[in-house]
Amino acid sequence: MSYQPYQSHDYARALQEAAEYLLSKPDFKTVVSGAYLYLGTFYSKDEFLAATRSMGALAKEFTDTQLKVKHVLPKGAELYFEIARDKVCKLVQRAKWECEPLLTPEEEASFGSTATD
Repeated sequence: MSYQPYQSHDYARALQEAAEYLLSKPDFKTVVSGAYLYLGTFYSKDEFLAATRSMGALAKEFTDTQLKVKHVLPKGAELYFEIARDKVCKLVQRAKWECEPLLTPEEEASFGSTATD
């Protein structure tokens, strides 16, 4: 399967068609709890920035590997997309983790385990 870019307006028209189809049918309950669209993972920084600028105000969420952005529309629908964090950020210091112990000190001693980063 190859990556085939899709213009946002073509995507919106396809979604409009899907919405019109759903609106033409009797109403029914769905298994989703809200209206949201995942616009995918961007692989190009320039394409990601173009999408970001096009959408305007976005909420950002950083994970260890991804930058995820969300735009909430006036009636509550949410649009999401993301990019690998190293495409738009620079790692300046190795991440430091604090973890809960998995074993009690007695268990560690009995297993002879050692902790490493």
